[in-house]
Amino acid sequence: MVRRSLALVTLLLTPAAAWAGAWFGESDLYLQAGGVERSAVDAAGEMHADDVRLTVRSGAVSGYILGVDADLHGENGEITGTIGELPVVLHVAEAFDGTLAYDGIAGDQRLSGVVSPQAMSATLGPCRAVLGLSGRAYEGMLDCGATGIHPIALALPSSLSDSTNEEQVSLVLALLFAARVQTTPS
Repeated sequence: MVRRSLALVTLLLTPAAAWAGAWFGESDLYLQAGGVERSAVDAAGEMHADDVRLTVRSGAVSGYILGVDADLHGENGEITGTIGELPVVLHVAEAFDGTLAYDGIAGDQRLSGVVSPQAMSATLGPCRAVLGLSGRAYEGMLDCGATGIHPIALALPSSLSDSTNEEQVSLVLALLFAARVQTTPS
């Protein structure tokens, strides 16, 4: 009960502007996709583990996670770059309640979704991910049709809570794309 009360007090004292986009509640990055789990130590926007090297800085998310390269740059509601070997063009908009919506393409695959403090969803080509905030992480399922439905979870580092809308969407997209690659047989 004390924990919930403290969380409520924190929520009530948080400025409305801080509610935009994702929930940042962990000190490190965490991704679970199917049977694969990774935690990456975060040092001021640089996340490192054996197969994770991501940097979030100056409107860009770059590096790799679980064998997927990401080089995404965002500004003024636009994200461009590459993920895997696919060129990416996305449009990002913030709703009145702080929810971030994105829509665009990666190669010839449609990408779209929403990111909010309570939930996130994404369409990544043939796959659909739906996650809700559960404790300190987003948890849900990744459904890629014929390749099956897989559990997925992610937690975002608290050091990135001041990141731009474009940085938040780029990071979430990189994580979800890596999860898709991990759960889809070659």
